[in-house]
Amino acid sequence: MNAYNVLFLSPHNGSRSLMAEAILNQRGGEVVQAFSAGDRPAVTPDVYGVTLLKLLGTPAAGLHCKHWSEFAAPDAPPLDCVVVLGNEPVAQGIRWPGDPAVVHWSVEDPAAESGTLERAAAFRSVYDCLERRIRTLVRTCGRARA
Repeated sequence: MNAYNVLFLSPHNGSRSLMAEAILNQRGGEVVQAFSAGDRPAVTPDVYGVTLLKLLGTPAAGLHCKHWSEFAAPDAPPLDCVVVLGNEPVAQGIRWPGDPAVVHWSVEDPAAESGTLERAAAFRSVYDCLERRIRTLVRTCGRARA
């Protein structure tokens, strides 16, 4: 049985899409494989997101910012679902390998917050939101593959 391939997109691929990738890869087991990318990827992942992942026991090793074109190439893994995070247009009109479903999750960018406490709270809120949605996604994918 092949895993569902899910790509999370956000403009900079520095915080919420990387967190979603890490959470889904931990929770998805053999059912789902996650990737993430952006159209203007950051140079490095946001330290708040990586720190939070580690604090909550979600593996963060190997997370890095990527451009969406890596996943639109003919030799890219076929995608079952592309999840656009946030309200910014990202990679619109792209023909993805595998002709995946494209869905939108309105999740605010926690990196947009300023101030240490506000930023930490925003990252935790986004993590919790992503974790809830990903739990549902994993259950749904598991039933669909059974």
